[in-house]
Amino acid sequence: MASFSKAAREPSETAIQGGVIRRLQAHGFLVVRFNGGGFRDGAGHFIKNYIVMGLNAYAGFPDVAGFKDGRVLLLEVKKPKGKLSPAQERFRDYAAHFGVVVHVVRHPEDVTKIVESEGL
Repeated sequence: MASFSKAAREPSETAIQGGVIRRLQAHGFLVVRFNGGGFRDGAGHFIKNYIVMGLNAYAGFPDVAGFKDGRVLLLEVKKPKGKLSPAQERFRDYAAHFGVVVHVVRHPEDVTKIVESEGL
């Protein structure tokens, strides 16, 4: 009987995000995770915990922010083949209007490249 090896599974976005957070911390960043949590009100409606003022958006804010030396890195974590949602694209474009870069990271090692390129 032939044996077949299982193809390596793509890591989950949650697993990648954990590695990204650990990598930021290793580089000396204060890290905040912003995943779109919320709560249900008394009527059963889901209420998001944030709103992006000026964009009037309740979705699309990056997953992780790293703070160091008065600077902020905004990181959207995606699987290797993952795509930004329309809300994430809108936020990225809106942030760029203010000179804010949203970095898309697909692997924890991407953090080191970003930190080095930003001089942090």
